[in-house]
Amino acid sequence: MDDRGWDDIGYNFLVDRAGNVYEGRGWLVVGAHAAPHNTSHIGVCFIGSDGDATPAAKTAIRDLYVDACHRAGRVLDQTWHSGLPEQSTLCPGTDLRTWVQDGMSTDIIPPEGSSVPNRILYATTAAHQQALTPGQWTEVTFDRHYTGSAWQNRPAEPGCLFGAAMYNTSVALRVQGVEPGAELRVRLAYHRPASGGGTERWTTMPVESFRPGPDDHIVHSWNGHLAAGSEVRVEVLLPDTPADEATIAFARAESLRWQI
Repeated sequence: MDDRGWDDIGYNFLVDRAGNVYEGRGWLVVGAHAAPHNTSHIGVCFIGSDGDATPAAKTAIRDLYVDACHRAGRVLDQTWHSGLPEQSTLCPGTDLRTWVQDGMSTDIIPPEGSSVPNRILYATTAAHQQALTPGQWTEVTFDRHYTGSAWQNRPAEPGCLFGAAMYNTSVALRVQGVEPGAELRVRLAYHRPASGGGTERWTTMPVESFRPGPDDHIVHSWNGHLAAGSEVRVEVLLPDTPADEATIAFARAESLRWQI
């Protein structure tokens, strides 16, 4: 700080060999670790040498990545210092670079206390109405997220759960414009990072079929395992053409998430 005129340490977070996480600039202050990529990336520094990263350290690094995905409301890219353009550095060394390239693999010891799940909530505001096209699966988007202390509005995005985790996810929906007794189908879809960037849909959980009455809420739960770097999305299908335009008037996805 004195010699270079920096405001603070350049990294957003640091992790030691025991898996302790130290806040540098934190989530809300732009880092100074990989210019010109500081505004688009969160920098995590491992305190150690190449090959020193323990399972506890890797678990802590991955937990920071998962937290960042939840805060952003989407699956974020995983990268390493020397993997960014214009970065002439060997950081973070062969071991951590290979681990990140492999998707931050899940064969890591769970942190102490991991038997207690996190509660993840996404929902829609009253103003966020989503039209259903008969005969096509519609991806539900959520425009608010519960942070643990308050609801926050956000741009509408489809992701509602991010890996790696064991999970129980309950989805509640209220659909308007559907005739009483008409069939409505709901499922969870898994998305993973695509080779060309972004995500790709690669599998789904079992489809649940409902025949709701007027203004009924439909609710169903799924249990599953989500790999690192993946996300869960909710899809809805109205097989038959309704008399009126069908819309999703309300949607909520609540997950109990066990870190693995």
